[in-house]
Amino acid sequence: MKDSDYKSVLATQKREMQIGMIVERHPVYKDFNFTRYSDQKVAEMYKVLVEDHLEGGKTTEAQTKV
Repeated sequence: MKDSDYKSVLATQKREMQIGMIVERHPVYKDFNFTRYSDQKVAEMYKVLVEDHLEGGKTTEAQTKV
């Protein structure tokens, strides 16, 4: 297997994992057609819908001192 083939397989697996996690966390996407979207767009959706949710919104700041 060539290096480019290996990278292609990994990219496909990553995309499938991201789609699976999106659908698991948000069942409304069960019938969503992800094939129309690029790998980059799926990664952005994953970041917004899954990663930010898993982190508990750590990207937001809260006032701790009064």
